[in-house]
Order: sequence, then structure tokens, then C-alpha cells
Amino acid sequence: MRIWHQDLIPKLCQKHLCAMWREGLGMWKILSENKKGYQNHPATKEFKNHLDMLWERLYEVRDEMIKRGYHPKTLPNLRHTPQGDNCCVGFPIPWQTLEEQIEVIRLKNCKCKV
Repeated sequence: MRIWHQDLIPKLCQKHLCAMWREGLGMWKILSENKKGYQNHPATKEFKNHLDMLWERLYEVRDEMIKRGYHPKTLPNLRHTPQGDNCCVGFPIPWQTLEEQIEVIRLKNCKCKV
């Protein structure tokens, strides 16, 4: 499960952008509906009390997908979560820095523009 840094979103190849969308929606389900899968993954823990920030990241991914001509489904509704408007408590601590994520992408030898 990988939720890339927001600065990387426009640089992601199709494969990584679409994977981030799918995994982000999966993470949304895990966190908003208290599902069991991947709750202990470091990326999931990063957004545990920050659904609004996950929603913002998903918004950015969806926006980039639309710019590229894709047709992603609509975003989940932030207001219909158990945390509602009060889901942001401080800022999430990223489990990987931007520099670490860039290095991970570079090692994948894909078409990402990093």
C-alpha cells in the first residue's frame, strides 16, 4: 500500500497513479469503516486520524487522472464518515520522506518523471 507524497502525483506514471487511487480508496474504506485489512500498515497509520488529509490526497490523484483523460469514480463523502468535520487532529507523521519515496520510485525503473 503506497500513498505517494502530493508533490509526486503529477510525476507518477499511469501504473503508479492508478495504483495510488485504488489503494487510497481501499485505505479510505479501512479507516472510515473500521475495516481490519492493512490497519497496521505504516501508510495506513499515517492517515489514521487524518481522514480529511487522505481525502485531499485522493482529490489530487483524481484531479490528475481527469487531466490525463481517465474516468475515475467519484470521491467518498468526507461528511459521511464517523469522524465528520473533526477528523484532523494535528498533522500526520509521514512514514517516508519525499526523498525516500523518490528513491523508491527510481529503483522501480518505470515511466515516473522523478
